[in-house]
Amino acid sequence: MAKQEWKWVRVKALSDNDKADIATACERFIAETLKPRLLPEIRPTKFNYPLDIFGRWRGSKYSFRESHQEAARLLARIGGLRGAAEQTIYVESLKTRYGRKPNFMKLLG
Repeated sequence: MAKQEWKWVRVKALSDNDKADIATACERFIAETLKPRLLPEIRPTKFNYPLDIFGRWRGSKYSFRESHQEAARLLARIGGLRGAAEQTIYVESLKTRYGRKPNFMKLLG
């Protein structure tokens, strides 16, 4: 196994044109690769199923995100039909089952 070597690198700030080029390439990657592979069809029975994949700038980095907002709205609507105690138990079971999905957990509260 090769020995690791560390080097210091000076990073320059990205220009607006560079950011636009990166964003265009990432959006094309999302549209042509990620969405067809990860979102072939909407399956509304799966609460942890992402509804959309998108990207945005976060500081100096372009990050990919997935949206679970529709599922959270549906859970809130179902909560109006159930009793408060029953809904609390159900939401806690979802948190236990899907705890590795931090964006979904934030929406559940």
